[in-house]
Amino acid sequence: MKMLWAFTLLIYACLTLPIPISATNISVTELLKDPNTIVSTNGTYKLGFFSPPNTKNRYLGIWYNNVSPTYYVWVANRNNPLKDSSGLLMISEKLILQVVNGNKHVLWSPNIPPPKSNHSNVTNTTIDFLVNGNLIYRSTNNGKILWQSFEDPTDSLLPNMQVAMSSNNLQRLYAWKTPYDPSIGRPYSRLRGYSIHKNDSGYSVTLVYTGAINLTCSHYVFNYNGSLSEVYWDPGSKSWVTIYQDPIDECDFYRKSGEFGICNSQSSPICRCLKGFVPQNPGEWNRGNWSSGCVRRTPLQCGKGSTQDGFLLMDTVKLPDLEEWLSVLNQNDCRNQCLENCSCTAYAYDVGAGCMYWSKHLIDIQEFSSGGINLYLRLASSELRK
Repeated sequence: MKMLWAFTLLIYACLTLPIPISATNISVTELLKDPNTIVSTNGTYKLGFFSPPNTKNRYLGIWYNNVSPTYYVWVANRNNPLKDSSGLLMISEKLILQVVNGNKHVLWSPNIPPPKSNHSNVTNTTIDFLVNGNLIYRSTNNGKILWQSFEDPTDSLLPNMQVAMSSNNLQRLYAWKTPYDPSIGRPYSRLRGYSIHKNDSGYSVTLVYTGAINLTCSHYVFNYNGSLSEVYWDPGSKSWVTIYQDPIDECDFYRKSGEFGICNSQSSPICRCLKGFVPQNPGEWNRGNWSSGCVRRTPLQCGKGSTQDGFLLMDTVKLPDLEEWLSVLNQNDCRNQCLENCSCTAYAYDVGAGCMYWSKHLIDIQEFSSGGINLYLRLASSELRK
């Protein structure tokens, strides 16, 4: 395993124990029924059903105990609220963890296959609520973790929580839609810092927060307005205090320059079209509204006739969103496989990270004065000669 680069933000835990300890478990035959709650053994976190301000909708979530105003750090049925207080957290007869309403309609269930069982060895499952705020669903036969809230985040990162991306899995943080609605809002910004690892099964990108214990209940949250904040609880003033906030410039906002546009906060204007592309809506573009993005000026040849497409090197950039992965041996193989795929619009290769490529619109590219990664943009050969 090789680390390409690392990015660690210090986050100060509100925990008094560095190692998670099982606080509570619920057997297959038991339910967590609204308005009952479960508190972690260290008294820090609470699990239960709640209603955000200005609404009667009910959600299963996790929040800090004995802190006001309440800060919710995880929400289960964020896109399917309960309309009354009939909510149940339960494990079904098929051993599926789920949130249901009074009519037993399923409003939320983790996207995992049910555990295997047979007549001679029926799999028993249980839920553990740990002192670090992690809700774990596991098998009692072998202790295997089937699902955990730390690997299924909503808008917040707690200490030792991670956001991972691999060749077959992608995790993201999504902000609340509004301060009163925890449903998924539109993306505003992407984190720039992460570690890339290569292993036998593919590639993975992991962002992990670590820390100490000198600030109370500190955590990171993606706010509904698109900013990433580190906040902590000040017992003296009995209020939440923001000690860090990002984005730090306009280019950090998601899709600032639209499709096939690139943003540089040191330039004026900050957005321009990639080489070989022109504004899709010149009028809006000239008025400083770049959201409509850019369109290709010359169609790709894709091997037609005697001409071939080529690649333009763009260095020191934040790579576009929606990357895909290829298992290849070197950069030349990465280039050739992109060139043979008519839908491939760009690729990037690093010895530690491997081969990434894009088969859709290039979105959310940012240009830096230093750092970043090399991106190879596919263009018609005639555009490369201009």
